[in-house]
Amino acid sequence: MAGLAKQFESGAKISPYTVSYYREDQLCIAQCDEIGLYTEADTLEGLKARASLIAPELAELDGLGLEQLALDFQEMNSPN
Repeated sequence: MAGLAKQFESGAKISPYTVSYYREDQLCIAQCDEIGLYTEADTLEGLKARASLIAPELAELDGLGLEQLALDFQEMNSPN
């Protein structure tokens, strides 16, 4: 919580995005249309780490100019 307060004090822009994920066969798959994120990993922990790594770059490429990006992971049913 102190981290969020510090970011607000410094004027950092924080934008939360919902990342939907589901499990299919032996993979976890995540997507966030708002920033063009689509990725997969073997585990949920690996998926969250991968998405957190690439999401800021995708947001920057989309011209969102975010200093800090918050991702909210929510499980959904497999589309199959």
